Amino acid sequence: MLSSDEQQSSKTEKGRTMMFFQRKSAPQALRGGLLAAALLFAVAAAPATSAPAVEPGASHPGGGSASSFSGMASGRGANATDKAWSGAVYRGANFSSISAQWVVPTLSCDSSSFQSSYTWLGLGGWNQDKALEQLGTAQWCKSGKAYYGLFAEFWQNPPIAGDGGVYPGYPVSPGDTMTASVTKLANGQYRIKETSSRGWTYTKDGNAPGSYQGNLSAEVVHETPTESTGVADLPKSNDVNFSNIAYQADASASTTLIDMVDGSGNKRDLTTSTGSASINIKWLAH
Repeated sequence: MLSSDEQQSSKTEKGRTMMFFQRKSAPQALRGGLLAAALLFAVAAAPATSAPAVEPGASHPGGGSASSFSGMASGRGANATDKAWSGAVYRGANFSSISAQWVVPTLSCDSSSFQSSYTWLGLGGWNQDKALEQLGTAQWCKSGKAYYGLFAEFWQNPPIAGDGGVYPGYPVSPGDTMTASVTKLANGQYRIKETSSRGWTYTKDGNAPGSYQGNLSAEVVHETPTESTGVADLPKSNDVNFSNIAYQADASASTTLIDMVDGSGNKRDLTTSTGSASINIKWLAH
């Protein structure tokens, strides 16, 4: 059953019907100015939805979801925790771009239940900035078999790709190297761009709906989707590493690492900074 703030929808794109679940609740809008000037910062990852692929016809909310973390702290100290997000968020500035690289994780599907995760980067989506421009890869287990695909979204719009089906023309396999970026353009739109080591490049310009600014934070995230009853099953995989992380902003931003926790508050991973611009997500339990 769907909760009262979710609705099932469908659309057809490139000859394929896509099923997704979209949240209907509308957070409070924020006002924010446009970037006056941008300075380039290579992010030395110190101390961070989308939700992963949705099984067609199953009660898994698709697409992104904004997040507000428990124990948010800057600089040194304990990592923040979240039931859906693991990774890093950069905040305290107006961001005009974020870029990073990662290797698609290899899933181990030991259950017949539907399990899913997303690996992505984006702008917006933290705390009160509920517009989120994001893209990356979706990984999911269905009937004990692993699947992989492109993920792209201007949340709270439904997913462009990554809804539990392989997106035509953009094959994804474990071990592929993905290089992605989200950039705010002069016309106010955002460009999401992803290049695969397989040779393809996906690019799309657009905006998240509503009056939210959409660039008050920047993120690199590995995520499991949330449901009205809690957190969906997270498929087992190898550790996830984001490298070559860089952002453009009008100020030096603060950074926070996030560990994913289960419904009882037990940590699923330990997120650490592993270099001048790298984040490692090491699994403790799935």
